[in-house]
Amino acid sequence: MRFIVIQGRVLIAMKKFTRVIVALIVCFLFITIHPKKIVEIHWINVLTFGNDSNAIQQALDIAKYEGNANIIIPDGNYNIYKTLIVYSNTHIIMGENTYLNRMFPGTLMENGKVGDNYQGYHGNGNIIIDGGTINGNVLYAPYGIYGYGGIGFAHANKLVIRNLTIKDIVYSHAIEINSSNNVLIENCKFLGYKDNTPNKSREFSEAIQIDFAAKSAFPDFGTWDFTPSKNVIIRNNYFGVSNTRGMSHWPVGVGGHGALNNVWIENVKIYHNTFQGMYFAAIRSYNWKKVFIKNNEFNNCKTPVLVNSLIDFKQKSLNKES
Repeated sequence: MRFIVIQGRVLIAMKKFTRVIVALIVCFLFITIHPKKIVEIHWINVLTFGNDSNAIQQALDIAKYEGNANIIIPDGNYNIYKTLIVYSNTHIIMGENTYLNRMFPGTLMENGKVGDNYQGYHGNGNIIIDGGTINGNVLYAPYGIYGYGGIGFAHANKLVIRNLTIKDIVYSHAIEINSSNNVLIENCKFLGYKDNTPNKSREFSEAIQIDFAAKSAFPDFGTWDFTPSKNVIIRNNYFGVSNTRGMSHWPVGVGGHGALNNVWIENVKIYHNTFQGMYFAAIRSYNWKKVFIKNNEFNNCKTPVLVNSLIDFKQKSLNKES
């Protein structure tokens, strides 16, 4: 009887071992025969859908419906006919020679749609944009009196923008960080700006604007609950001029030009950047606190660092167009 019991245990152990081996073989065959199925769960090549804004948006929508997306936009030219909407948990990787060319009179990329209402830092966040060029295409695409922006993000938590070139923006901003927390902008280039107002009244416009949630500051979407941006790092970037006809240097590299009493942009770190030819100020702090500015290079800038406090919110902020 003792031998039989031992023999039974041996047989049970052998059956378990056999099941493990079979499972491993099945997994190996699945990975070998169907690698595409595994890769596409996490990585989406835009060229699967086409090579324009509709194709890119189709890829971006996967994050909305499935909860996350890693988008690859390979080298090439992509005509953008509408604002691209980026949803939470999206990682966009563009090639070194990827160009998103504006073909309509509007901002190229935002993290919400008109009518969306987000509060605090609870909008679309955890977004990474890495590489490529956003091209304002100023000589060949239409724009109105208020021009167009490159990227506008609001009510977000966790934003990373790196290795990106934004060139040839009219009137507005290359990047607007509005009502957002935990932001990193690094190794980017901001090239070329045009003030198209008749009296040149946009001499204060920023390549990177850091702002708070007010309708006058960011009218496109979101609850205007005056949520300020905070915990922003801007490092190793270049601010200058493009080689496009009619474009100039940026008036301001990093800053803001609107404020509200007792609302503070907080914990901003700006270091190891190069500012070339800023004709208003390289850095303009406006109702900011806990600001760290170190080891930046200022070449031919009218003012390296300009610090402003609240003067008159109605005059300076409510009447501005951002």
